[in-house]
Amino acid sequence: MPVFNYESVVNAPLSSVFAWHRRPGAIQRLIPPWAPARVQREAHNLEVGERARVSVGPIPIESVHTALTEPHEGQASFVDELRKGPIKQWRHHHEFTEQPEGTLVRDTVKWSAPWIPDALIKKQLTRMFTYRHHQLATDLAVQGDIKPMTIAITGASGLLGRQLTAFLTTGGHTVVRLVRRQPRTSDEIQWDPTQGTIDAQALTSCDAVVHLAGEPLFGRWSRSKMRKIRKSRLDGTELIARTLAELDEGPKTLIGASAIGYYASTSEPIDEDGPKGTGFLADLVEDWENATALARDAGLRVVHVRTGLVLSPRGGFLGLQLPPFHAGLGGWLGNGRQMLSWIAQDDIVYLLHHALTNSKVRGVLNMTSPHPVTGREFARTLAKVLHRPALIPVPLRAIEVALGKTAAEEFAGASQWVLPGKALATDYTFRYPNLQGALQHLLGR
Repeated sequence: MPVFNYESVVNAPLSSVFAWHRRPGAIQRLIPPWAPARVQREAHNLEVGERARVSVGPIPIESVHTALTEPHEGQASFVDELRKGPIKQWRHHHEFTEQPEGTLVRDTVKWSAPWIPDALIKKQLTRMFTYRHHQLATDLAVQGDIKPMTIAITGASGLLGRQLTAFLTTGGHTVVRLVRRQPRTSDEIQWDPTQGTIDAQALTSCDAVVHLAGEPLFGRWSRSKMRKIRKSRLDGTELIARTLAELDEGPKTLIGASAIGYYASTSEPIDEDGPKGTGFLADLVEDWENATALARDAGLRVVHVRTGLVLSPRGGFLGLQLPPFHAGLGGWLGNGRQMLSWIAQDDIVYLLHHALTNSKVRGVLNMTSPHPVTGREFARTLAKVLHRPALIPVPLRAIEVALGKTAAEEFAGASQWVLPGKALATDYTFRYPNLQGALQHLLGR
């Protein structure tokens, strides 16, 4: 069978690297964001016989752990093999060797797929494992040696929530998911913001709450959609804040999602002290953040994370841009002069971890890259990374037709030059501060 090898040295002890792979969330963090794969079931641990299932589009892929060598005398390893999938055979040997500068991580893959050229498979494996090793090293560096916490998360099944949950659990923290259905496992708590109900007692074992749930902003902003956007955010936030304020014991930190749509359009960069804008989104953010008042007044540390344009191939602004760019039909929105305050998906995850673990962070926290770009620059950089042209601008009128006038003016076509003043002032280090590097990481280019 053909053989592929990839190795790198991670600046962390073998015990930490092996523990990271053993914990829940590892497979979620290692799947490249450009891959059309979704985790259906994680292995509970690395023990022989444990199974994992991932779907690639409609195709299920199931693997099983077939060998495990626990850390001993500077060595450790485990093996997983394909049991169900689109190719004949697949065997992946994970090896970990203690080194003076950290841990040597070596992946060896053997496969049998006679109908697919070996060179093509090796090219994709190189792309995938380059990402995996970089992701592993960066996650371990950010996680550091932090005392384990128990963190409740709303919106844990969303695009950001899944990544945050996986990052926290691989770091040794316990995550409790707030769900609207009947809980199925011990790490779930039931809540229903439309009915104003929540299992408050179950929150007493938590150290912090991260509130991410809400109607997605992307889509056409009809009157009905705007009502859902507003109601989902205010109802959920008020319920969480009121519940935490009434608890004698429980979480001392509340981190709530927010948006840079609060700020006015300016010709100069602004930070957390920037002026409020006008319109639906600015008013929503103000009310959304004010809905945490009960928690703040009760003495909780409250953080409002005002996010910019989150970059992920799986959805949002970048996800919408990719199909036309891949087809050679990409371009900038409107005149291309508007400022886009973007942020890579992983920097949001790392910033949320920063907010959870740094007691100096409170109040408004902008989640944007320190290097915003114009719409035209964004299009040209994306085109460069994809090796495609960026020649066909999208008229603002077309955006209005697709999304509605309010969304086009306040969201998709807005010009906001927002900087992460507080993140930098509290010593956060951006892993993806520049657009080209962020896109290359996210798209495996």
